[in-house]
Amino acid sequence: MIASARSRLSKPPAYRWWILVANMLAYGQFFLTVQVVNAFSSTVQDQWHLATADLALLTTVTLAGYALASAAGGKLQALFGARRTVVGGIVVNVLLAALFPTVVGASYEGMMALRFLQGVAGGCIASSVVSSTTLWFPVRQRGLAEGLLMGVLGFGFALASFFAPPLLSTGMSWQFAAAVLVVAPGAIIAIVYATTVRDLGAVYPGADAVADLLPLDEATAPEERPVARPDTMAQARKQPRFWAAIVVGFVNGWLTYGFATLMPPLLTGNLGFSGDAVASITSATFVITLIASPLGGILSDRVFGGRRWPVLLVGNAVSVVALVAVPFVPHGLVTVVLVIAYASVSLCCGTFWTLPSELVRPSIAAQSTGFITAVANIGSLLTGFALGALIDASASALPALYLCAALAAVSAVACPVIKQ
Repeated sequence: MIASARSRLSKPPAYRWWILVANMLAYGQFFLTVQVVNAFSSTVQDQWHLATADLALLTTVTLAGYALASAAGGKLQALFGARRTVVGGIVVNVLLAALFPTVVGASYEGMMALRFLQGVAGGCIASSVVSSTTLWFPVRQRGLAEGLLMGVLGFGFALASFFAPPLLSTGMSWQFAAAVLVVAPGAIIAIVYATTVRDLGAVYPGADAVADLLPLDEATAPEERPVARPDTMAQARKQPRFWAAIVVGFVNGWLTYGFATLMPPLLTGNLGFSGDAVASITSATFVITLIASPLGGILSDRVFGGRRWPVLLVGNAVSVVALVAVPFVPHGLVTVVLVIAYASVSLCCGTFWTLPSELVRPSIAAQSTGFITAVANIGSLLTGFALGALIDASASALPALYLCAALAAVSAVACPVIKQ
């Protein structure tokens, strides 16, 4: 239905839920791409005789491209709209994956280049799906929507790992199997997205956000109304709350990806768990994302009436306490405490990613999302290197553990500055 921006909706459009589903498909497909080489890790290492660090670079370089391109992705959305930007990113990702089984993907250096460019495509996809999801939902549903969107990240990781062994068992090379994992769902999702998704401005000409079309009580959070939001990125970068959000985003990215580096040496080297126990504890810890991320969004939407900073404050504070407690609790409680620690990190994920669009006017939401995504991904990119180096240098994971706790404390201090 086409409507004028001057008309108002009595309730949010049902179509927003399809926008969320489509964005989850696009976002999940990219994070399947991020994980796809790790899913064949042992085969890749055997074939190319790679050290663990060299193998990790094939994923790290993807995250580097993702971080570098996120800001540009926001600008592309402003120029071409979310639908074209997302479809373009998926198509490029698919075409690059199709080169895996060719002479380009036959060498470590060629695969490195392909993986970096896939990260660039992912930066364009992520900025658009995160900002468009926020703008299609009223304030008091945005936390849930972003929580569901962020929860699919782990699902993409899991799908790659689940399908890799049966594909290899058919006799495919790992490059061909990885290409199948990326190309098959990617081509379908690109077609579905291109044919069923419409930009907000195309459905409601002149409107920058669904909240603009709703009654004031439903459209805005209580503390949001008196605050003048910036119209340009130059204005946004002058506001302390914008930089406070960047601090929180950096730490959230650091902790989200840092647990994967931190947990194995912590559990085996410092706490004396067996390899099988480490695998079980790690799985239990990461699965909680699927629950905690939407839960954080619901809390910010319903309990705190659309305010985000209280959930971010609680999540970071609980992370600090849980991380500091890990070395001191009985073995039987270590899994519980680590699950609480990572659940608290995940609690912040969906809630946090509403902020880039909510701290600015909707007209620059995509650019704001791209900018904050780029900085947050620096945390994601650095955490593996920094924690790994600290663990190697100290011959213990405890300094790395306490560094993570200290960063969570810094993030907690920044949260009240974000008040909307």
